[in-house]
Amino acid sequence: MSEWDKTIHVNEFKNDNQIVTKVNNVEVLLIKSKDEYFAVTSKCPHLGMGLKGGKVDATEKAITCPWHDSQFCLKTGEAKRWVTMAGIKKYLLFFIPKKTPLNAITFDVKIEDDHLWLKTQ
Repeated sequence: MSEWDKTIHVNEFKNDNQIVTKVNNVEVLLIKSKDEYFAVTSKCPHLGMGLKGGKVDATEKAITCPWHDSQFCLKTGEAKRWVTMAGIKKYLLFFIPKKTPLNAITFDVKIEDDHLWLKTQ
């Protein structure tokens, strides 16, 4: 995505503050937290599991992976907390350690004409 791409209307956040959409063949998780909007690739860089449903910390501007508890900054994608073993407590019966933290990919977001527009960083 080299230009700004139009995505969803802001009213689509009425019932859900996390919406997965596709932009230029990239699956993106759109997040509304208080009055801010964020966009991050929808898959966790650790195991490729979905980030949708992860706890969003509005103060820290971060999302915690619902599968293994690693946490990522919603503005930069930086791994704020990295868990090297996928939590067995989270339905997984195996683990794949990745010792080096991987950052999530985030996108610039703007609102224009009541729609979210995305651009890569």
